[in-house]
Amino acid sequence: MAGFGEFIDKKTRESRKRLKLVEQILTRGGMTVKNHVEDREPYLFVLSPGKKVSFAGVRIYQTGESIAYRIQKEEKTHPYGKAYRLDIAQMYDDLTSEDDVTEKKAAYDVIEALPKELKKFFEESALAERQMRDQQFDQMGDPLSRVIVGTQANDYSQTTGNKFS
Repeated sequence: MAGFGEFIDKKTRESRKRLKLVEQILTRGGMTVKNHVEDREPYLFVLSPGKKVSFAGVRIYQTGESIAYRIQKEEKTHPYGKAYRLDIAQMYDDLTSEDDVTEKKAAYDVIEALPKELKKFFEESALAERQMRDQQFDQMGDPLSRVIVGTQANDYSQTTGNKFS
């Protein structure tokens, strides 16, 4: 009978195997992926394509039977915010349920869809951050307009004369 430790080891091995497949798919899709699969808690770090967002990328990890991703400020920090599922099996099932799609075609479609899904997330995040900044600017005005500069100079604006008056 297998013990609890063996069960955990098996789950970790499966998780690492799945994450390596996801890494290959994302790399093939043109994304930059940092592999942390051999860490105690295996994960992938996918760099943001461009400097449009306030975070460096997302952490992809396995939770239970699903794969999820969360925003991560830097590669070596912990993720924060809401976790989003990457339901690859559901994508595949949806594609194979169509009449004219073969299993091979569905697999290739998933390989193309996964990087597009993450790129779309980065684009939507950049748009949301830009809208938040614009909204703050509209509500509070230009932050530089509220700067008060102290000076030692005297105010001579009322003492100058006008030759036409």
